Amino acid sequence: MVRGLLAEDGRVTGVRFLDERGTPGELAADLTVACDGRDSVVRQAAGLRQQLFEVPMDVWQVRVDAPADSLKAGRVFARFGGGQVAVTMDRGTYFQTSYLIEKGRDAELRAQDIQWLRDRLGALFGWDDTVTGAIASWDDVKLLEVTFGRLRRWHRHGLLCIGDAAHTMSPVGGVGVNLALQDAVAAARILAEPLRRGAVGVADLARVQKRRQLPMAVVQRSQRAEHTMIRSALAGTLDGNRLPLPVRLLRRVPPLRTVAGCLGGFGIRPERAPAFARVSSAARSR
Repeated sequence: MVRGLLAEDGRVTGVRFLDERGTPGELAADLTVACDGRDSVVRQAAGLRQQLFEVPMDVWQVRVDAPADSLKAGRVFARFGGGQVAVTMDRGTYFQTSYLIEKGRDAELRAQDIQWLRDRLGALFGWDDTVTGAIASWDDVKLLEVTFGRLRRWHRHGLLCIGDAAHTMSPVGGVGVNLALQDAVAAARILAEPLRRGAVGVADLARVQKRRQLPMAVVQRSQRAEHTMIRSALAGTLDGNRLPLPVRLLRRVPPLRTVAGCLGGFGIRPERAPAFARVSSAARSR
């Protein structure tokens, strides 16, 4: 577990850590990459501060047993109404479910009996108690405190932040992992040669940010628009007949859903692994 950074003459030179036995140690590196998520210890230790955006919700994450008549595994579907918003994915044997609550209301709502949440999920998705009974207590309800922001500068000399450490994404759309992986591929391709030379400069790190900043900004702009709709839905004021134009178009023109799915999955700037990192067809066939 990383506990801090090593530095020399203003350059990050590695990390301080605790091993699995709790013994402290140090690890030197030509480049330290912060890919430790939304609550990045490395980002904090580097003194990098995110520009944060307001969010209307936190998220409860639960698992329930798949109903006997569950749909094709992998299907994702959302429900909203009466001040409620939830999204679930059919994982075959269980449903992975996110239930949105107004920001900061976790402790207040947990004062209810757990049956309150079971009933609300049941009403949204048509699940009976044999399904929602898998939520035995509030211990089965995990809280994701949503944060949403981005660094103005993703790097310091000797250090690069990527993924949620550089740009903490909203859970809306589930695209944060896609962007993080694309960041990693772009960083590998751009930094491979400087790393081979043993001379990764600030300009090299800036190239990674320049490559990945526009795709990140486009997604965050879209998510901020979706947050406006979520805020109305949680307040119970979202009129299903007066949805934003993009949402109405998606509902009325099915091919647009495929386009939207591809944009969500691949983004506006897909990344390809460098040739030296690809597995050859001969190796795959072994």
